[in-house]
Amino acid sequence: MNIEQITNFIQNNLEIFWLYLPLGIIGVWRWSVWIFRKIISFSYKTPEGNLDTSISVVTPVYNENPNLFRPALDSWKRNGVDEIIAVIDYSDKRNIALFEEFQKDFSGARLIVTEKPGKRPALADGIKISRSEIVALVDSDTVWSPNIKNKITGPFADPAVGGLVTRQDVLKTNTLARKLFKILLDDRYLLEYPFLAVVSDALLCLSGRTAVYRKKAIADKLDILVNETFWGRPMISGDDKTLTRLVHQDGWKTRYLRDVRVYTAGVPSIGQFMKQKVRWTRNGLRSDSKILFSGWIWKHHKMLALHMLDKFVSPLALLLGPIFFAAALYLGHWPVAIAMVLWWFVSRAMKIYPHLKEKPGDFFILPDYILMTFVMAVVKVYALITVDEQGWITRWDKARLSSVNFFRRVLSYGATGSLILVLFFAIFNYKNNVLIAAQAEKQRLAEIKEVERIRNLYAFVTPGLPKTSDAELEKIEAELASKAQSDPYGYYVVKTGDTVAGLRQKFNIPATGKILRGSNKTALGNFAPLGVGQQLAIPKADLRNPISRNITAPSIFRKPPRVNYEAASSTIFVRQGGSVATLSRISQALPLANRNLLEQTAPGEWILRANLYVGKDVTLVLDGSEVKYLKLKSDSEAFVWMRSQNGNVLISNTKITSWDEKADAPDMEYETGRAYITAKNSGRMDVINSEIGYLGYAGLPKRGGPFGGSYGISWKNNNQGFRNNLLTGVVTGNKFHHNYFGLYTYGVTGMLVRGNEAYENIQYGFDPHDDSNNMLIADNRAYRNGNHGIIISRRCFQNAIVGNESFDNRLHGIMLDRQSNNNLVQSNKVYGNVDGIAVYASDGNVILNNEIRDNVRGIRLNAQSRGNYSEENNISGNERGIYIYGQSVKNTLVKNEVRGNEIGITVKDASENSLFDNFERFDNQRDGRVTADAAGNNIQ
Repeated sequence: MNIEQITNFIQNNLEIFWLYLPLGIIGVWRWSVWIFRKIISFSYKTPEGNLDTSISVVTPVYNENPNLFRPALDSWKRNGVDEIIAVIDYSDKRNIALFEEFQKDFSGARLIVTEKPGKRPALADGIKISRSEIVALVDSDTVWSPNIKNKITGPFADPAVGGLVTRQDVLKTNTLARKLFKILLDDRYLLEYPFLAVVSDALLCLSGRTAVYRKKAIADKLDILVNETFWGRPMISGDDKTLTRLVHQDGWKTRYLRDVRVYTAGVPSIGQFMKQKVRWTRNGLRSDSKILFSGWIWKHHKMLALHMLDKFVSPLALLLGPIFFAAALYLGHWPVAIAMVLWWFVSRAMKIYPHLKEKPGDFFILPDYILMTFVMAVVKVYALITVDEQGWITRWDKARLSSVNFFRRVLSYGATGSLILVLFFAIFNYKNNVLIAAQAEKQRLAEIKEVERIRNLYAFVTPGLPKTSDAELEKIEAELASKAQSDPYGYYVVKTGDTVAGLRQKFNIPATGKILRGSNKTALGNFAPLGVGQQLAIPKADLRNPISRNITAPSIFRKPPRVNYEAASSTIFVRQGGSVATLSRISQALPLANRNLLEQTAPGEWILRANLYVGKDVTLVLDGSEVKYLKLKSDSEAFVWMRSQNGNVLISNTKITSWDEKADAPDMEYETGRAYITAKNSGRMDVINSEIGYLGYAGLPKRGGPFGGSYGISWKNNNQGFRNNLLTGVVTGNKFHHNYFGLYTYGVTGMLVRGNEAYENIQYGFDPHDDSNNMLIADNRAYRNGNHGIIISRRCFQNAIVGNESFDNRLHGIMLDRQSNNNLVQSNKVYGNVDGIAVYASDGNVILNNEIRDNVRGIRLNAQSRGNYSEENNISGNERGIYIYGQSVKNTLVKNEVRGNEIGITVKDASENSLFDNFERFDNQRDGRVTADAAGNNIQ
């Protein structure tokens, strides 16, 4: 995306930018705070110490489930605490009896039956009679992990430590409420508390499930604990927050033990969970408001104070998300709404990642957790409105609390809803103001842009220049088409021992075909003498005659192949001019000790474990009647190749891949070398109705290993062999996939490549290279390749690329590269690529009747490309329809249907190009652009 496109995008979406800017700012703020805490929390270290002292457990009990209370008692006892003091309400007969039974097994068990309502008096009574230096205040359903006593008492070796809290967890996450509760606990004890433990000597709360104190730090605070009030009303819950505040206020330090875990049952239902959250939030608001208005916290614990302030404002910030989401839905900003939902999922998953590492299955309740975070924000607002109300769902009977009348409850609900509605109205009012201002600015910019567009719409058009006539254009096209067919022959220089009959057999020329003298194109008879060095010519049509599978039939006139194995190079050599070889014949000719090198492992299934060399004038037939699947050994230790040297190969109705016997699969690792097939120098290789996959690698040097053509399946003439050797073939109805190159040729002539598929290859799909000529590449499909779909490169000439479909390749659909001149590109479909059809440093090509859509660029001509002709192509839906640049000259593009592109025609640093009748006004978002360095172009 260029600067102009970015500018247009911003101008077209100004109202969206300004509308959601506050949400973005708040998001940056909230994430900055979270990241800061996360980074700091990594520095947490478990407090160390060794203190040999006694510890007492004090637990208040009211109507606890005996099935929870008894395991809790047993866990404390197993940890070797010195005494357990249970303060049980007089009405709780079941637990009184349970504890009396427990006293029989544990001498340190002490029972107080109390008639005082409330947890605070119960804690005070228990603390008063405790005998130990360390006192653990523990809820009656909290189970301790084994062997944690010494870990709990150790930090108190520091005389400045007055209290500590452990990591708290859920016993069984067997309901949605308990799963959500565990997520909240993990967020607190895996992020919030490690952060506070690093930046401060004071924690937010020593939670009542297990809060451990030095007795002398709290012994003189019990009257305050029992008689604390808020707004003149006695405090019932929030005892843990009160004791934490009093300890900090006296200058004691508190510590957090992340590696010590205690477990609570947690409430089973969502309703109870919500009521619990209301109570906890009220307790926090009451206590934190007292702390923040005191001087000691700002003097000694500034980070804790800032953390508390952040917890006050975070619910309101969190509520803005759903409100902006509602605005996005209302306004039809669907991309914004979808982005917000996706961000909620991604961001919440990131935040609870430590929990998901332990409980990966909870990823599937992420929607419930996201919804809960927003509901919790509403709960916190409601708790703020009703901060003076008291309540407890598990500790004391409702009859012991003053009831809230119906009118006040309705008023509380109404106030909560009103506060949220105020946020809604504020944001929607902001939205209206932003939209009005943004739409006015957008209208102003649109008017300016429209005036500029109309003024410059046809600034690139040159109506004053003479337009080339239709007759002249037809003459140009005809001349180029004639050049594309001016030399339809393959050339061969006679070698010692060559005869006309032998060459007819070598190139499989049909009975009606001819071998011509290269100088004057006159025909040679079958018995005409040949001179070494004489140049011969064969019409390309006569080269498109594939070898017949019937050639394997026995013949008394044909010598059998000579087969020998060379251990030094691990190569099976097949020689004897005029012979026909099959895998069975080769295998049977090998010594018994070497037959495992070419083995039939199942009917029709073969594996080649040594290189296979097909010598001069030998024909190798791999046909599905004998070979349904040929596997070429290829693994991390070694790989084999199959190569014909001046011989012929027929591959028909079969499948060939590399094969890693250890993995029992094709070799996927092409970087370290991989099996391949090559036809070399003179002869032919025909591939019919077969599948060729997982072959080839870059080779060393890059152009093809020890003798070239290591890219997968290759036709490779010698570097100096063009017009001296003749290499050809027919390739129809095949699938080439997962090769390094799908199909590669070098210096071939007259090949027919029709009706094939090349897909998911590492580099190119179809790649005719240096001097490949007179090829017909027709009706193929090239897709999802790692480079171009179809490319002809370096002096490839007089080829026809017709009726192909090339799409979704990593780079270009069809490319004519580096002096690839006088080729025809016609009736192809190219889409989903970078360039549809690219012409690079190539001249005199004809591009006709192609469908070129949905690419970055439709047709591209650059690097001094000259004299190319393009007509009646459908060019649509591209970022640039036609793009001519890089000193390209004298190209002609006429009657192309260029429409629906972002920019129809672009001419840059190019001259003397003619572009006629390619579009109508307003066919594209911008019909054309000609830069100042483009001169002498005729565009009409």
